Amino acid sequence: MNEWVRAEHHAQRGQRFLQARQWQQALAEWRAALAVNPDQPEWRFDLGLTLEALGRFNEAVDSFRLVLIHRPHDVQSTLRLGINLVRCRQYAQAVEHLTAVTNQERDCEPAYCHLILAHTMLGEHELAEQAFYAARLVTEECPLCLEHIAVSLWARKEWARALWCWQQVLRIEPDHPLAHRKLAQLQTFLGRPAAARDHLFMHLIRCPSDGPALLELGHLLLELERPTEAMAIFQRAMGIEACYARAQLGLAQGALALGRHDTVRTHLDALQGKNVSLPGLLGLRARLALACGHRTLAYRLALRQAKQEGMLPRQRLELARLMIDLRRPDRASELVTPLIEWAWADRGLLRASLLYRGVAMLQAGRTEQGIADCRRLLRMGEHEVISLENLTLGYIRAGRLGRAVACLRRCERVRPSDPRLRQLRWRLAGGRTRRMIARWLSRA
Repeated sequence: MNEWVRAEHHAQRGQRFLQARQWQQALAEWRAALAVNPDQPEWRFDLGLTLEALGRFNEAVDSFRLVLIHRPHDVQSTLRLGINLVRCRQYAQAVEHLTAVTNQERDCEPAYCHLILAHTMLGEHELAEQAFYAARLVTEECPLCLEHIAVSLWARKEWARALWCWQQVLRIEPDHPLAHRKLAQLQTFLGRPAAARDHLFMHLIRCPSDGPALLELGHLLLELERPTEAMAIFQRAMGIEACYARAQLGLAQGALALGRHDTVRTHLDALQGKNVSLPGLLGLRARLALACGHRTLAYRLALRQAKQEGMLPRQRLELARLMIDLRRPDRASELVTPLIEWAWADRGLLRASLLYRGVAMLQAGRTEQGIADCRRLLRMGEHEVISLENLTLGYIRAGRLGRAVACLRRCERVRPSDPRLRQLRWRLAGGRTRRMIARWLSRA
């Protein structure tokens, strides 16, 4: 009898610790109580909640399964089991238990909420959307439902819809730890680097030691042609050990953009001393060699970089730009054409790939293909001035001077003080002069 009293005493203490969120003390008390009376489902359920709070999801699953042996139709135990199975990545079993909950209680919003994620991870996106709309009928504004359906939309590359979901999450829960980071990534995919930068700034206010976010912000600032600010961000990332090598590489990229070649060598030597091999390192060495006038060395390094497997899209674009500078348009086209084929939903990547391939085609003398890429880019509403300048040049080379004049006039309306337009005017005037001479000779 004393043992049963002692078990009740442990259970009461465990309940107090559970309410006070003192998880380790609660765990010890539940263990002591269940050692005396292991067939008590209420205690087993509270043990499962304690294990769940400690992040020990596999043990929580076992605890909730034992509860269901005694109470097979208990809705709360089935719900907690399904949620923890999702966390353990056992999605098929999670769907089975969560669906059982929704069949018993149609208005159990947490079950629908986690069903969204389970179906998404199984690739069942239509079922995920059905669960999302069922959850909205119960609770219209649930940040976790929006977060989970955003994962499904992300997997389907529906960036704009995923962006809307994360914006709603941020509106409902302004202090959400991931919202600004996810919004930054989506704005990058949509080709809006300035908006992505603003979200990363907001994220870093809350998480100043997030190394990957610092590196991402530094690269965005480089893309926005703000190398001094980018170098300051990379300098902050240097203090995080896991980001040291990539921060050094970013500092070297910023120094190269500022024309500080000695500083670039210093950072590259520091990387060499650490004996690390980073994707993009050879491309940076090639760009430094080109800036110093060593074109042959730059080309050799660029070829070595191109042969490396696992290059990220950004590194492919950088290498394509280098090949264009080295007057190797065929190599540049080879690098960006695969990006155009599979990045149809990533607006930022698609626009940059089309831009580089259009320039490469014009450089290679494949004028019609270059014109087609420039026109496609213009229809997307991206890089209007650059696209119009390239179109003007392409039409001049193709002898379509009327279209070249129309493009040049549009350029002048958008950016009248651009010094590059003067060169295009001279080339256009030269094309007209050659045509007049050809007509005069034909008449003679």
